[in-house]
Amino acid sequence: MHFNNLKTKLLLAIMSAFLALAMGEIVLRMISPPNPFNSIFPLYPHRVRVLEVSHQNQPPTLIHQSHNKWGLRGDEPPQNWSSACTVLAVGGSTTECYYLDDQNTWPYLLQENLKATIPDLWVGNAGLDGHSTRGHRIFMQDVVAKIHPKVILFLVGINDLALCLRGKDDVYDRPGNWRWKLFNRFRISQMLYNGYLILFRHVAVPGKVNRFYLPQTLTNPKPLPQDLRNLIPLLPEYEANIHQLIAMSRAMGSIPIFLTQPMLFEDTPYWRSKVGRLYWVQNESGELSAATFAKLLNIYNQKLLEICKQDHVECFDLAAVIPHDVKYFDDAVHFNIAGAALVGEKVASYFNAEKLCNDVNFR
Repeated sequence: MHFNNLKTKLLLAIMSAFLALAMGEIVLRMISPPNPFNSIFPLYPHRVRVLEVSHQNQPPTLIHQSHNKWGLRGDEPPQNWSSACTVLAVGGSTTECYYLDDQNTWPYLLQENLKATIPDLWVGNAGLDGHSTRGHRIFMQDVVAKIHPKVILFLVGINDLALCLRGKDDVYDRPGNWRWKLFNRFRISQMLYNGYLILFRHVAVPGKVNRFYLPQTLTNPKPLPQDLRNLIPLLPEYEANIHQLIAMSRAMGSIPIFLTQPMLFEDTPYWRSKVGRLYWVQNESGELSAATFAKLLNIYNQKLLEICKQDHVECFDLAAVIPHDVKYFDDAVHFNIAGAALVGEKVASYFNAEKLCNDVNFR
C-alpha cells in the first residue's frame, strides 16, 4: 500500500511539473513569439536589444538591434516581394555586425548605397553569430527556401577556419543536433540555460561591452607543419559545402554571390611577431602568429575564388579591397563602424559594376 501511494505521489508530481512547464512555455511564447519559419535557428520576430558599446578610440554609444517580422535584422520585407530586388546576406557574426547599430551594419549600408540606382531594393541581414557553411546549408533549407530572394550574398570563411583551429565542435557548428533543437524550440530551455550560465558560469547578457583589440607579442609559438593545409583538415568539407550552397541557390531560382572574408592581420614582419587570436578559439598547444592566421584565411579565400570560377558563380574578392588597418576592425575580423561603411560601399560598387539586380538577371 505504501509503495502504491508513493507511486501515485510521484506520478502526480511528474504530471504537475509537466503541466507547469507547458504553461510556462505558453506564457513565454505569448511574450516572445516563436520562430516564424518553424526552423531550428534563433530568429525572434520584432525583438529589440540595446547595448552600450565602446569601440576602439571612440566614446561609448548606445546601439540598437532590431529584428523584422522574420527575425532578421533590416527593414521589413517589401509587400511587392516578387517584383522587388530582394537580397539576403547570409553569414556569421561578420555579416550580423552584432555590436553595430542597425543603421551601421554593412548589409543595411549596402541597401542605402544602392537605392539611388536600384530604388525597389531590400537587403535582409541573415548573419548568425558563429555559423559556418555547415549552418548555412541548413539555413538555406529551413529559411531561404521559403522566401526565395532574388540574390543571396554569402560572406564565408572565418568560421570554417575556426572549426579547424578550435579542434572540437561547438553547438553552433552542429545546428541540427538535439541540444540545439531543444534550445531553439522551447523558451523554457532557453530560460533554464541562461540561468545556468549566470549561476554557474558567471556569464550574463552584457549591458555594456568593450570592443578593443590590443596586439600582444608572440612568446609561445605553436610548432607549424611544413604545409599549413595540415592545420585545416576540414577544407574539403568547406569546398563541398560551397558547391552545395551554389546548387541550392540555383535550385530555388536565386543568384548566389560570394564574398571573401577580410582580416586585420596580414603576412608581414610586424604581424609575424604578434599573437593571432580569434576570441572564440582557444589555442591550448601554443600560439599561432597573426601572420599565420592571415595565411590560413587566405587559403579559404583562394579556395572560394577557385570554386566560384569553376562553377561560373559571381564572387567578389572583398578581402582584397579592405585594408589591413585597425581603422576598419574591432578585432581580427569584425568590422567597426568605418569598416562596415567601407564594406557596404565596396559591395555596392560591385553590384553597380556588374549590373546586378537588373531585370535581365532574373529572366
